[in-house]
Amino acid sequence: MTTANLFPASKVLKRTLCIVLIFLAGMMISPAWGQDAGSSSAKEVDPIWENTVNDIETLLAQALDLYKEGKIRKASDAVVKVQFDNYKNTLLETAVRRFVSQQKDYANNADFARIASNIREKKPIEEIEIQMKGLVKELRKDIVDLPIIKGVASEKQIQKAKTQKIINQDWETVSLTFSNGLQKMLSLYKGGDTKLACAILEGLYIDVFEGSGMEALMTKNNPEALKNFTSSFSELMEGMRNGASFEEIEPIAAKMEKDFQVKSVSIQKGKSFLDIISSYKIPIGIAIIIILVIWRVSRKKKPE
Repeated sequence: MTTANLFPASKVLKRTLCIVLIFLAGMMISPAWGQDAGSSSAKEVDPIWENTVNDIETLLAQALDLYKEGKIRKASDAVVKVQFDNYKNTLLETAVRRFVSQQKDYANNADFARIASNIREKKPIEEIEIQMKGLVKELRKDIVDLPIIKGVASEKQIQKAKTQKIINQDWETVSLTFSNGLQKMLSLYKGGDTKLACAILEGLYIDVFEGSGMEALMTKNNPEALKNFTSSFSELMEGMRNGASFEEIEPIAAKMEKDFQVKSVSIQKGKSFLDIISSYKIPIGIAIIIILVIWRVSRKKKPE
């Protein structure tokens, strides 16, 4: 009996899918895969500062390699260069001093100086490595919620970081807030309080639609959807102000709610899949295999 007879194609695919799902489950149970459990990357960190600290970590590791090779002067100079080029000149130092504290900035500079000095004094490699890791750990703490200051990045980098921050928020909560607001608006309008209903609609547009960044995303990615949404808003506001019946107002509000929910779900789904890949460091190849396996199994007809 051949292997093909022992394991029909459908069974092989199902077994493959099970293995992949177990693999994913194992990674998700772990606090983090490929990073320290206490890493600040899972918190609110601007990508620009994240890249800056990543560069510092990489360059300090290169300096340590020089030290291991016995190149004392080059290793010490490399640490000083990282301090000036990647901590001071990137304006990370300025941001830490301004938004964390002057004392913390002083401590960071002291750590750089101590590492360079200990290298010149030929302290044990293990001691130098521990100090470097400690410095990087402290810098990662500093960049949590650290604002971007003028001059630290190009306008393109800043806009990219802002867009990423918009996408990363909880869109299920944003969508629920919008829906609840519309329902309250309809209830007030039905009860005869047109003025307050209009005020709530205006607040939803400014505080939720614009405030959440939904308008900015639509402007950039789907101008036609933006045009339809703003058209519904204008129609709804004009209708209430002109005393349209509740039966005329309700369908317009329902369309607005549906449009907002569809866009929110779209953003949330895209974010969730990218989170799995980036947070758990799943190689793109594995991600593609997962998609292909699920697609193949879903097409397989069940035996009648």
